[in-house]
Amino acid sequence: MQRSQKNLLAGYISKAAKDPRLNTTQLSLYMALLYVWQNQQCIASFRISRKELMQLSKIASTSTYHICIKKMIDVGYLKYEPTYNCYKGSRITLL
Repeated sequence: MQRSQKNLLAGYISKAAKDPRLNTTQLSLYMALLYVWQNQQCIASFRISRKELMQLSKIASTSTYHICIKKMIDVGYLKYEPTYNCYKGSRITLL
C-alpha cells in the first residue's frame, strides 16, 4: 500500500470513528470504495459498479445502497456523478 493510500485510509477511519452520522453500512461501503479506488490505480475520480460495490460491502438491498451513497455525499465524504449507463459506470471522487 502506497503512502497516499495509507493516509487516505487512516484519515477516513479517524474521521469516521468520531462521526455519529455514519453507520456500519456506510463504513463498509466506503471500505469497498477504497478497494475499487486502489484497483483502479488510485486515480482521483474513478468509475464504479453498483453491483460490485454491493457485493464487496455486503449490502443486499439496492435501496440501502442508494441511501448510503446519498448520506455519504450529504456529509461530505464523496462526490458522485451518475451516468445512468450500466456499461459505463458512475464516477466517484473520494473527498
